[in-house]
Amino acid sequence: MKNFIQKKFLKWKYSDDTMYLTARKSVRIGIGLLLLVVGIFIIFQVFPKHDYKYSSIDSPPKEAMSKLVSGNQKDLTLVLYRDDCKYCQKVEKPLVKKISGLKKESRKNVVVLNVNEMNTNELKSLKNMIPAILVEGDKIPTPLVANLKLKSKNEITVLSKSETGELSEISNLIH
Repeated sequence: MKNFIQKKFLKWKYSDDTMYLTARKSVRIGIGLLLLVVGIFIIFQVFPKHDYKYSSIDSPPKEAMSKLVSGNQKDLTLVLYRDDCKYCQKVEKPLVKKISGLKKESRKNVVVLNVNEMNTNELKSLKNMIPAILVEGDKIPTPLVANLKLKSKNEITVLSKSETGELSEISNLIH
């Protein structure tokens, strides 16, 4: 039995007449591994992993406020969120994905703003500029998507806004 095993298995590895077969097999394995590595590399290049977070598309408060104050842009979509809001986190990935697509195509002017990063003067200024977005007197609801029409300095009309934190309503406003 021992001789049979030695002849059967060791002949394949160490025999001169099977050297060509093992070399051909090694080349095939090498080519297969190379194709596998190249395929994985191509997949990661074609389908890159995106991190859809508000922080990847939001504007600093001063920059966002300057866009609202300047009357250069006629139509603007304002997105307000809080990083500690559970509804904001619920709609974050699909909303950021949609906004990223719009910004990439340059189809729409979108300003994304974290309300928690604003100081009290910026909050007062925002509330005075766009009182139509407020609820219960002076509270800013989040997540909020509002389509605005900038007529002149400090004259902003709200064309439409999200009333709830539902993704379907928010998606309908961003188009």
